[in-house]
Amino acid sequence: ARLANWTGWCKAPLIILTLKEVKRMRSKTEELAKKIEELPDTDKAMLVDMILAKLDQPDVELDKIWAEEAVRRWAAYKEGRLKALPYDEVMARYRQR
Repeated sequence: ARLANWTGWCKAPLIILTLKEVKRMRSKTEELAKKIEELPDTDKAMLVDMILAKLDQPDVELDKIWAEEAVRRWAAYKEGRLKALPYDEVMARYRQR
């Protein structure tokens, strides 16, 4: 894996994985999924709680990046460079996927 020096609409780093790395990760994930299937439901629930607790950690740098992005988007909207879409239209597009 490597970090790409990419600055698109979001300043978050882009991680590029090789096909070999993706296949290895997929293999490990599939192996883990099979082991999880064998667990009792209570153990599965505990595992889900543990995973979510690990994922739900604040990331100061990421929060800063998104705050800056929000400021840029708000400025673009106020300057007329970014148009807003009605909620119903956005949801209709999402449902079509």
